[in-house]
Parts: sequence; structure tokens; C-alpha cells
Amino acid sequence: MLKVIQIVLNNIEQTSIGGHATTLRNYVFAFPDEFAFVATTDRSDLPTGRWFDYKDEGTSRRVFLVGRIAPYGTKGIVPGRIKVLCLLKRHRKAILSLGIRNVIVHSGESLIAVQNWGWDSLCYVFPGTENPIERSRFAWARPFAGVFDSLVFSALKKCSLVLASADERAIMDVVGRSKGELRREDITRFPTRVDLKMFYPTPATEARTRLGLDADASVVVFCGRLNGVKGWRLALDAFYDFQRTRANAAMLFVGDGEDRNALSLKVDQLGLSGKVRLLGSVGGAEVPAYLNAASVVVVTSLYEGWSQTMLEALACGKPIVSTDVSGARDLIKSGENGYVVNSRDPKAFATAMVESLGLPHSAAVSLDIVKPYALASLSHDLKALWPALHDR
Repeated sequence: MLKVIQIVLNNIEQTSIGGHATTLRNYVFAFPDEFAFVATTDRSDLPTGRWFDYKDEGTSRRVFLVGRIAPYGTKGIVPGRIKVLCLLKRHRKAILSLGIRNVIVHSGESLIAVQNWGWDSLCYVFPGTENPIERSRFAWARPFAGVFDSLVFSALKKCSLVLASADERAIMDVVGRSKGELRREDITRFPTRVDLKMFYPTPATEARTRLGLDADASVVVFCGRLNGVKGWRLALDAFYDFQRTRANAAMLFVGDGEDRNALSLKVDQLGLSGKVRLLGSVGGAEVPAYLNAASVVVVTSLYEGWSQTMLEALACGKPIVSTDVSGARDLIKSGENGYVVNSRDPKAFATAMVESLGLPHSAAVSLDIVKPYALASLSHDLKALWPALHDR
């Protein structure tokens, strides 16, 4: 029985990597019969502006596509967040026509758009606690970061439940930023989940053979969107130092984004074109092979929520070297399954990458750490917090 509308405005095909795509995929898995989904598409053959049964790999779910959005990694004239807000407002009547009165949303702009739609229960999930407008690709938008915060904090007062995919430090940061609008007890910590049936260890040699990599190479994997927030410059600079000490080193950038051309140019400038592969947008089902090929996975973000990449890397038994972002100190035991690097110094990062290769029990430690974040527990955990999902 359908009980909840979930608004995660990502491509319904769920093929790309990234937080929103994985969130959509995870909730489809966890709530196949209880959730209807509001999403987007880049396909011309799917209907928009109405509810329909979307069939995929033998399953069917109720879906509303608000519009066609440009493929992942492109930059339009209008920010995607404004498009999302406008599309939701445009389709309010049609979305509500399904008769479901409970909703869960995963972005500030979606919350702003739907807050006054008369829900019986509104749940908001902070995908990360930072203000995304502060580092917008659109320079003209950044001065409006305070306005965005104000609108989100005001809308949160309409919520029955507020969850955050973030660690304690990040949650306290957003409470402080709210200037009294939020209290710590208003937010429940709710980490990201990982599908352990999709992400699990396989021999690195097998993955490398499949991907055309040398079996004995030292392989560094960066997995995520290619933009400034994800810190690809730090990752590449650190690899430059790393490969000077490793005779057979390779780096894989798994993902796409607006900075792909800039990354490609810098690869050439550093003389790394023979060692660095830019793989572009990769289907979610392909990501485990790249992670299993890794000697070490790097996370160089300026900020994160509860990093999906880290969880997926842990599930594949990999060591991680990360900046000190939200969740890193929960997921990485420095000196055991990787390192958390406090600075953004490429040399310090490269040193940690080299040292991570020699950690004798990193796979066992990573696999043990990831267990509480299994996707299989998502349904139980959310139902324990949100009465809207209880049977009546």
C-alpha cells in the first residue's frame, strides 16, 4: 500500500553515481510497495506531468516525472535548484492528485517548494548540512546563500521529522548556523546506507583484468562528481606526488561534471596522461568493479554529508584516505583502514596514500566498520522514527 511520496529529483533511470542517484535507488529497494517517487528524466519517450507505472528490470513503481533535465555533468543557463523549485510548484496539483498525504524530501529547494502543500506528515533529510549556494557554480547566486538558509530553516518548522546524513560535528554546525531556529534535539542523525549485495569484495586482479589495468599496479580511485567541492585538484596533485614513488601507478576518476575539461587539461600539464583515466559518467552497477580494482580510494571533498563513496569503498574492503569531512572519523580508523588528513596539502595526502598501501588488516577493518550501514536496515530504521510508515 502506497503511504509516502518521496521527492528525489534525480534521473529515474538511477544509472549515474552520486548521492541523489543512490538515495533514489536505495529507497526503491527498501520501500518497493510503500513509496511513490517524484523524479526527473532525460529520456524523450517517458511521460512527464502525470503519475504512471514505471517498469524496470521486472519491477514496477508509481512515478511522477516533473520534467526533462539535462544529462549529468552539464551546466545550463539556469541553476538546477531553481528549475527543481519551479517544476515542483508547476506540478503541485498533479502530484497531490495521487491522494498520498505523507512526503519525504532530500533537498532544500524541494522542501521550500512543497512545505505548504497541506501534508499530514513532512520528513526532511539533510543530504549534507552545508549550504550548497555558498559554493554555487553560478557566481551571481552565492550572495543569496543566506536567503536560502533562511528559507530552509523556516520550512523545517513544518516538518514532523528532520534527519541528517551527517556526523555530530556537522549537525552542530547547522544548528549554529540556524541562529536559534533549530535545536540539536530537532535533528536525528541518520547515516547514508550501502547495498552490500551490490558492493562487496572481489579479487583486485580480476577487476583489473576486466578494466585493462596491470595486475600489480598501485591503483588510486576517485569516485564522484568532477567539481570544485569534490576537490579533484587536490586528488590529482596528490597523485602526482604519489606516482613519483610508485613505479607502476594509475589513477581512475570515476564520474563526470562541469570541471571535466579543466581536469583533462591539468592531467596533460602534469604529464600524467598515460597514468590517469577520466572514465566519465559510469553506471551505478559498474562502480563496484572500479572500487575493487583500487589499492586505495581517495575522498578529497571540501565537505560531505555521510559519504556514499566511503561506504561503498569500505564495503569493497578498501582503505580510504580522506579530508576531514563529515563522517570521515566514524568510517576511517587512521592507521588501520586508511587516514584522515587534516590539511589540504597534496604532499601530506600523498604520504597518507602511500602509507595506506601497507596497512595489513585494512580490508577486515573496513568490512567490520561498514556493517551498521547496510541498506537492509533502512526500512526498519526509518519506520522506527517515522509514524507515517506504521501500519494503520
